[in-house]
Amino acid sequence: MEKREIWQMIIDKAKLELTLAEQDLQNAESDFVVAAAYEVVAKREKLNALICRAKKECA
Repeated sequence: MEKREIWQMIIDKAKLELTLAEQDLQNAESDFVVAAAYEVVAKREKLNALICRAKKECA
């Protein structure tokens, strides 16, 4: 398996995690909205960091 394929799998997993976090935010009870929002922000930051690292390593 090539480095690019490995990075693609990692990024796809991170995208799925972000999608699930966004769904959790939409379905969160009022007491958990802030925590769910932080989770979405964290998952976005993780995805962005992974994309940047993949670009550097696969360039």
